[in-house]
Amino acid sequence: MTKLFLDSVDITEVEYWNNLGLISGVTTNPALLSSYKNHDPVDIVKKISKIIYPNPVSMQLTAKSKNEQISQAKYFNKINKNIVVKVPAFEKYLGLMKDLNKLKIKTNITLCFDPITALLFAKSGATYVSMIVGRKD
Repeated sequence: MTKLFLDSVDITEVEYWNNLGLISGVTTNPALLSSYKNHDPVDIVKKISKIIYPNPVSMQLTAKSKNEQISQAKYFNKINKNIVVKVPAFEKYLGLMKDLNKLKIKTNITLCFDPITALLFAKSGATYVSMIVGRKD
């Protein structure tokens, strides 16, 4: 099933597109969240998750080590029931995917350009895979 996710942390924009009923969820990323000076990124995500509930909101891992990533994913998972943890589509994260799947933490694989990579992550338990498609694709 194809779903359309809005990549934004702008509350007004999220409300607009959500009210039109055209989005299936929202994705965020550290760069977007840090662009809002004097705002706590977690507070922004909490607001977005309430606006679009029960649809998912993706939050990207920033921790470096696997143990820190698991801890961060658990923290994100407690923000709201519709939070999904974004994990980059790199082979080194396939093991992490299995661990998060065992913990029943929903995941969104991001920066995926290759259908084979998408398949590997899907088979490892990813909830969503965000394919990045260019204008020519």
